[in-house]
Amino acid sequence: MIAAFCTLGTLAAALPFFALFQLSGYRAVRDRKARKFALSAELSALAAAAVGALAALFAGALTYFALAPLFAVFAVALTVRTLKRFAKTPPRVTARFVRLCASGLFVCAAAGVAAEFAARGAGMRWSGLFAAATYALAPASAYAALALSLPGERAIAAKYKRRCRRALAAKPELLTIAITGSFGKTGVKTYLAAMLSSRYRVFASPKSYNTPAGICLSVAAMPKDAQIFIAEVGARKRGDVAEICKMIEPSYGLVTGVAEQHLETFGSFENVFAAKRELPDHLAAHGGTCCFNTRNGGAARMYRECGCRALSSGDCGDCAIEGVALSAEGSAFTLVFCDGERAECRTRLLGLANIENVALAACAAHDLGVSASEIAAAVAALEPAPHRMQLIKSGALTIIDDSYNANPAGVKNAFDALGLFEGKRAVATQGIVEGGKEGARLNFELGRELAAVADVAIAIGPNAADIERGLASAGYLGKLYVARDLEDAKRLFATALDGASVLLIQNDLPDNY
Repeated sequence: MIAAFCTLGTLAAALPFFALFQLSGYRAVRDRKARKFALSAELSALAAAAVGALAALFAGALTYFALAPLFAVFAVALTVRTLKRFAKTPPRVTARFVRLCASGLFVCAAAGVAAEFAARGAGMRWSGLFAAATYALAPASAYAALALSLPGERAIAAKYKRRCRRALAAKPELLTIAITGSFGKTGVKTYLAAMLSSRYRVFASPKSYNTPAGICLSVAAMPKDAQIFIAEVGARKRGDVAEICKMIEPSYGLVTGVAEQHLETFGSFENVFAAKRELPDHLAAHGGTCCFNTRNGGAARMYRECGCRALSSGDCGDCAIEGVALSAEGSAFTLVFCDGERAECRTRLLGLANIENVALAACAAHDLGVSASEIAAAVAALEPAPHRMQLIKSGALTIIDDSYNANPAGVKNAFDALGLFEGKRAVATQGIVEGGKEGARLNFELGRELAAVADVAIAIGPNAADIERGLASAGYLGKLYVARDLEDAKRLFATALDGASVLLIQNDLPDNY
């Protein structure tokens, strides 16, 4: 009886942590906002345990056991709130989540059995106290379940990686292209696939699948007649890019740029640079080719230092950008290739950053045999990737949805694009949410840049104070609204956006934040 109550109660109290683990990529919770919520879940478990202990001590164990179901309902409600508040995409009950819950059930059952043995002969009142103690240990039980599940998960991941490598090795004629960088990967992947499709049968990893698991799923879904596979390669620490390169063995690569992004896990810009450099290093060791966006300082440095066959796009090089004309309706520009061919391009894509991404994709496409005229035709048909400078009309209001992610270079580009629009301009931003130790500085600088373009600023979440300091230091004269979270910001929109012509939504949530 006691063991059953303890098991189910502790498992329910552990559910918010399981949800946070899923949103954190099944790692220990590290980012600031999620850690804050984890602390609230820990305090909630301790408070419930304390209430239960007092009930058992002064009103008898039966009172505690009567309250236990209410504690469980509270824990489940907290889990739902966690998912609604922190999940960028709707959460799913995946096989891995079920396995984690099964590990949790085992750990909680062990705690419950231990509590029952400890309570034997101690009396009913002490039984309730022991049961309350297991509830207080729910956070530790959740982390124990995560640790217990890791060996099995590593074995499962290794199996899928082997299957991925075998599937690609069985297609020696397949050209595998890897794209990495701190920003622009999905856009460049989409643009490159569109350009190459005029000559080849192309398959690109869907959505933003850029982890080993996502790449394995992509390879499994690849059509048998594909001639080119384009893989987006993400990273949160050094070694991640090298791991994926070992899986897919690319012979061609693109580096979009290097920026101070995901510093909470990388720690420093140099670590970000070293991680992205793992792609050209792999290509150098295997006789491959890599294209670099040399308008970005980090990518330009990598271009100069790399040991593989290297191509460049930017102000000069293998694909030079000339005659840029930007407007709120899109862009016009000319791409000049090293063989003298010119592509006169017009696109609905917004901002200079998108032109740089197009040029990088065109540099690779032209090197792989696509003509300048075919590239220009593909560029004319391009649409922005979802949540990457995507234009949305909502009545009289124009929304620029740049909500997928944020880094200093991307923020500047988004603000520059906003400056192309006439009328009252509003910006809703959470700032750089994974800035680590540099977060305060980065968000202060973001506030200073925001002051130059926004008539209305809506600062959201824990970075709002740093953004507000930056605005003040730049002498901001517009209206400032501060929101606790996204839901609070939405409630402010009716007032804050009154009379606004354009709203930039800058950084909704980063990956699984």
